[in-house]
Amino acid sequence: MLDDLWAILAARAVVGVCIAGIYTSGLAGISAFPPERRAALFGWLTVTAGLGAVLSFSLVATLATHGWRAGFLLYLAGLAIIPLALTMPRALGKSGAAHAVEHIGHGTVDPLFTPALIGLLAMVAFLGLNLLISPVYAPIYLSRIGITDPQLLALPATAGAISSTIAAAAYGYLVRRLGVNGLTALFIAVMGVALICVIFTSSLTMFTIAILVHNAASALLGANFNNAALASVSPARGSQALGLQVGMLFGIQLLFPFIVTAIEEAFGLPAVFVIDGVLAMAIALTVVVLTRSFRRRAIAV
Repeated sequence: MLDDLWAILAARAVVGVCIAGIYTSGLAGISAFPPERRAALFGWLTVTAGLGAVLSFSLVATLATHGWRAGFLLYLAGLAIIPLALTMPRALGKSGAAHAVEHIGHGTVDPLFTPALIGLLAMVAFLGLNLLISPVYAPIYLSRIGITDPQLLALPATAGAISSTIAAAAYGYLVRRLGVNGLTALFIAVMGVALICVIFTSSLTMFTIAILVHNAASALLGANFNNAALASVSPARGSQALGLQVGMLFGIQLLFPFIVTAIEEAFGLPAVFVIDGVLAMAIALTVVVLTRSFRRRAIAV
């Protein structure tokens, strides 16, 4: 109901903090489950987020017909979290804190910034930037190749949201077959191929397929990085690692306009997709090389 820009931005910042807190709390709650159940739950968390995004598009559009302020009424749905939170076990997530207190009592502190977590945060930053490719730059690229119909411009993002939801549901099965590192390498590579394919098509259908594959891979990587964060640190540091990951995932997006604008001005809009794709392939190759190196060392020991 505000008309002042700065007041609106401040309110949006508060909403962002609340969303990050809720999402991180959900991740921390999942971390309290047995390891064999976590993978599937991380996938389903991404599924529910994707379904919420798909539904919110249509709901906001309907509400906005009554004025631009009406669309923000959707945030009232957040009140439903209160009774849901009250049903959660009070002991949920306290095991890690107890473990930490025990270590401190013995004069030892588990490290948070392990080499594995630092490497993971770098990949999370890359994923965070990629999450904006579809909703922000896909419509811009399509308009550059002559597709300007608003309904057609929304097609890749909508298809991508649906594909990411479906892909995330399969995360539990895929990680059991491929492992965390194998899934990371495979789907970062898939994401890179999809990005590079974008510049070789002027067809809306092929472009939509590329974005669909890109978003599906991104959803799987998001669930996988949640799983990897817990494996990168001790149980006592699990919630902190998840919080750092969420902060990196969304915080890095503040730099997205500056990074992409610099690339576009220097090399043109297609270069945004090419450079992103090449970086993805390089990261995938690095993961494969490091995984094999660690395996050889483990065998030697």
